[in-house]
Amino acid sequence: ALKLMPEIKLPFKRILVPFLLGNGLVVGLSMCQILPSLELIREATRFQASSYAGSTFWSLHPASLMNLLFLDKEVNQTSFSTFQSFFDLPSPFLMTLYLGALFPFGMSNWLLTARKGQRRTLLGILVVTLTLSLGNYTPLYDLVYRYGPLIFLSRFPEKIFFIALCLLLYAALQGLAELLRQSTEPKSSRYLIGPAILCAILLVCDAGLQMRKDFAVALSIKDVPALLVSLERQSALLFGVGLLLFLRQRKKIQATLFQALLVALAFIDLYAAHRPYQFLARQDLLVKRPEALALLQGQDFYRLFYFSMPLPLHPLAALFSGAKSPADQIRFALETLRPNTGRLWGVSYIQDIDAISRRSYSLFLDVASGLSKRDLIRLLARMKGKYLVSLTELQVVGL
Repeated sequence: ALKLMPEIKLPFKRILVPFLLGNGLVVGLSMCQILPSLELIREATRFQASSYAGSTFWSLHPASLMNLLFLDKEVNQTSFSTFQSFFDLPSPFLMTLYLGALFPFGMSNWLLTARKGQRRTLLGILVVTLTLSLGNYTPLYDLVYRYGPLIFLSRFPEKIFFIALCLLLYAALQGLAELLRQSTEPKSSRYLIGPAILCAILLVCDAGLQMRKDFAVALSIKDVPALLVSLERQSALLFGVGLLLFLRQRKKIQATLFQALLVALAFIDLYAAHRPYQFLARQDLLVKRPEALALLQGQDFYRLFYFSMPLPLHPLAALFSGAKSPADQIRFALETLRPNTGRLWGVSYIQDIDAISRRSYSLFLDVASGLSKRDLIRLLARMKGKYLVSLTELQVVGL
């Protein structure tokens, strides 16, 4: 506005007062959410500095970066908490890093076409965030943990890789957009060199694993057949994308057909890779009232306690051993009123199964873990506990 009307000169006070009033109004309206959040944060233990061992529990394993280029694991269809990893690696915090078959082409072209200053800046930030996300696999995180202010707020180093993923995605999309803009121009095809080398490496690894069985032991590979399928799948996708781009650059296919095939290939690739991670449940499971609700009588306020193994006090991983699919796990959780599924029907729980660990709840777990079952039942009754769900038989006097 000041550029469009340079002849109008407003006094500083006339600009400052509306600015402060407007921002004050926004802050005042936001307090209905900000104040409860601050009160909750004060009671949370996760916002306090933890030990170095606890902080680095989820550190990104360097070998997990392979997942950026091809699939290195499958979902265990009978469990919510484990993967069928092709390699002997610790279970990751980020379930998948796979960005699709278009990622190598976009990244390769970005490295060739981006401005030098932009490339240096982004790669510098990428190296720093990647190094920090490795956690205890690099000595840098130890120094940052000791002397870096508020580094504990990230909780786990692997979460820092979210920043690196955003940077990689930005660079790949920039390179891919530039690649599509010049796809019909007779320019250099140097961007195909990187994906071609990657495709060749994948094929060499595939052939090596088939010819030399001892490679699997040396590389700590647990599931050779699944890894071979993944390598061959990725090689075929890279070849398909490269062929489409090459044909379009030579004007052998029309733009409409090229765009349709490229979008379809990218969609099928990402859908097939990530669909198993979505544990979807049937609608009737969420609408049908569990039969256990008929046992909960009385209109006064009460709370329910859920007792299960291997974590009897905090059933974070109360899984059904006989489940054959994620749908079985969901149905089992709903039918047994596992925290916090009963909240759909107004059931209150003693356990706090949420993303923020409160100090009061942590104190309860510390005290309850040292009590006998009889004393624990008495403590639960004092805490308005009226009903107890147990997956094992309990023989306690007074229960």
